[in-house]
Amino acid sequence: MNSTFLDPKAWEALNQADSFEAYVKSWLALLCASIAGTERGVVVLRKNRESPYAPIAFWPDENSKTEGLMKAAEAALDTGKGVCRLLQNDPTSQLSYPVKDEKGLRGVIALEVRGLDASSAKLAMRLLQWGLAGLLFALQRADNHQGNQARESALQAVLDSVALVLENQGFHKACLVLVTHLASLLECRRVTLGFVESRHYRIKAISHSIAFSEKTQLSRALEATMTEAGEMAQCLVFPPPKTHENRLYPAHEQLSGSYGGHAICTVPISNGKSILGALVLERAGEQSFNEETAQLCETAGTMAGLILDLKRENEQGLLTRAAKQFKALLVKIMGPGYPVWKLNGLLLIGLVVFFSVTKGGFRVSADAELEGAVQQSVFAPMNGFIKEAPVRVGDIVKENDLLFKLDDTDLLLEQIKWRGQQKQYQQQYQKALAEKKQADMQVLKAQLAQAKAELELVEKQLARTKGYAPFEGIIIKGEDWYRKLGMPVERGNLLFEIAPLKNYHVILQVDEQDITEIREQQVGNLVLTSTDHELSFQVTQITPISETREGRNYFRVEANLEQAPALLQPGMKGIGKIKVGERHLIWIWTRGLVNWLRVWTWSWWP
Repeated sequence: MNSTFLDPKAWEALNQADSFEAYVKSWLALLCASIAGTERGVVVLRKNRESPYAPIAFWPDENSKTEGLMKAAEAALDTGKGVCRLLQNDPTSQLSYPVKDEKGLRGVIALEVRGLDASSAKLAMRLLQWGLAGLLFALQRADNHQGNQARESALQAVLDSVALVLENQGFHKACLVLVTHLASLLECRRVTLGFVESRHYRIKAISHSIAFSEKTQLSRALEATMTEAGEMAQCLVFPPPKTHENRLYPAHEQLSGSYGGHAICTVPISNGKSILGALVLERAGEQSFNEETAQLCETAGTMAGLILDLKRENEQGLLTRAAKQFKALLVKIMGPGYPVWKLNGLLLIGLVVFFSVTKGGFRVSADAELEGAVQQSVFAPMNGFIKEAPVRVGDIVKENDLLFKLDDTDLLLEQIKWRGQQKQYQQQYQKALAEKKQADMQVLKAQLAQAKAELELVEKQLARTKGYAPFEGIIIKGEDWYRKLGMPVERGNLLFEIAPLKNYHVILQVDEQDITEIREQQVGNLVLTSTDHELSFQVTQITPISETREGRNYFRVEANLEQAPALLQPGMKGIGKIKVGERHLIWIWTRGLVNWLRVWTWSWWP
């Protein structure tokens, strides 16, 4: 709703229109400005039955005619009903409503509104329907010039009442302002507004009274008067007109007789489907309600009352709205009619009962990866440079196959050096022995032992320059040393990791919400991404340590394969499903949601 609806300049332009066309243009501008998101509008009318329909007003200008707008107008003219076209791929929607009076279908008004959804479209259509009162009045004024001033005053009174309700934000404040305004405008002694709550009328506002008690006899008499008019679903006037003198209105008669013999006009507020409330207007006995005044009261009360009901709904809490929606659903299911709702409800109940008593196999799914049962790591035995590396990751090796060889040039030179030293010390020792030089013999003997030890050390280092496969398997990890010959390595650097070809176990990453269901000795099935074979396994160990991955915690579960086909290789990944047992189907499908709700409730529980 746009604040332009309350703009005094817009009302001034409407009241100062010097012709019917000018009035309609001003009225259309006011209506379009009052409905939020309106981009274009058109009024199509005919002055009499013989004349054709023709557009007489566009908003904002004469170039506002569009194909969608005119199609909406034509649809309303063809059907004689309001049309709301909400397009899925177009933010602009078309609203149209026929203009009818006692002479029949007079024309149509169509609007293009941006940004409508299902709920806002209902409100916009309702405002469009209410706004037609001004256009109908203009048509009546054009058809009959008699009583022009009185009708303009009535229209102004209705629009003023609606404007006052829209201007005040709070429900109770708007109710009080409305009844006080109507009491002053219609010279009423008292005006009372009530709404239906739990099938009973409850007074919400009494003119010129900020506070009142709902337990007084006056309040009960007013509520009984509202109930009487609501049961008849029509506007009641007391004393009744001469044409209705034989009708009895006991609640109205009691209210009038007990509190000063007032004339009473009770207007039910309806949304077309049910009675929402009622408006009770009381005048002094000598001032009765004629037909025109009663009609004005009915129009003003109904239009303002519908807006007040919307305000009341908007101020209700979320739980209250949910309870109303649930109650309406129960009425559709349990009450008369609505066969589709009843059938759907029975089907839903049947499905819930079926899945609550039927059991099925429950399996826990987890990401799985194959690992070798034994994985041997090969490290650099010393600092050096890669001289040979005939294998790489993915190669299959046999036991004692060469994996790598370090550069041994320096060690070979060192070996030659100490061999020469050993030979030299041996010759010197033989000479000292022949000459019986005991002191030289002892020195040379020690030097000979040192040279022998150094030679043994060098030979051991030369043996460690080569690395061999400890068993038959596949290389699953390591650098591509085949292309990095001559690269330096340090002692302890990982060169290769080897896994056996026929001995595997499965590593399962089980989500923390499922780990309580896993037990050792449970069996399951594994399907790898690279093959469609289904492999059986048995859980052997549950590791009580979790790791975080993608924002969730997972536990490591190990399992052994019952059979290992030749096509398997370490590192293959897939999905494993562990068979837990029989569970109810509804538990299997809702356990994730139930666990989340349980944790969420616990986190917010005081």
